[in-house]
Amino acid sequence: MIIVIDGYNLLKQIWPGQKNNLTKQRDRFIQQLAYYKTKKDPTIDEIVTVFDAGPSPHATRTVKSGVVVVFSGTKSSADSWIVEFVERNKGKELLVITQDRALKTACEKFDLDTLGVHEFYGILQQNLLSDAAQAFSGNEKIEPELEKYESVDDELPAGDSKALDLLMEQAAGRDMRNKLDDLYKQPLSRKGKSFTLSKKDRRMLQKLKKLE
Repeated sequence: MIIVIDGYNLLKQIWPGQKNNLTKQRDRFIQQLAYYKTKKDPTIDEIVTVFDAGPSPHATRTVKSGVVVVFSGTKSSADSWIVEFVERNKGKELLVITQDRALKTACEKFDLDTLGVHEFYGILQQNLLSDAAQAFSGNEKIEPELEKYESVDDELPAGDSKALDLLMEQAAGRDMRNKLDDLYKQPLSRKGKSFTLSKKDRRMLQKLKKLE
């Protein structure tokens, strides 16, 4: 499965009011995605994170710690790049992460599944918390609000507690919204006297299992 993320749409939803820290948040988010991908190989083939603008008029593509980072270029937008990518890869298993209604509608034309940014970020954090708990012992408390590192490199933090380090890098005052309970509240379609999941619902549940 290929995950395509509407980058700034996610960051602005998860950290509202943090416009001046978007670059730092972006780098931290990419680090978290890199750690998550190493856990999910080979279930998740690729994670592509797409951001608006960038250093060039045209789209640029780099790979950071296994995560594909795309800047759409000043002549285009992240949404447009994602739609074109979806059209080129419509025969593959794709999942687009966005809260943007227009982008969701565009994806639906290709019968493509989308997932909200809060739901995806909740799954990402749940994976980090699970691993951090295993690396943590004693009566100490995990403090995700603590900013441990002043700068962010392309490489992941060293040591056995990578998940804990990544959680501790979260910016102070973030607005965490975990909606994991909503993941399984899939709409049901009625057939005869019993309720069954639609084909699209079953397909989405299979993708959610891969994410977890």
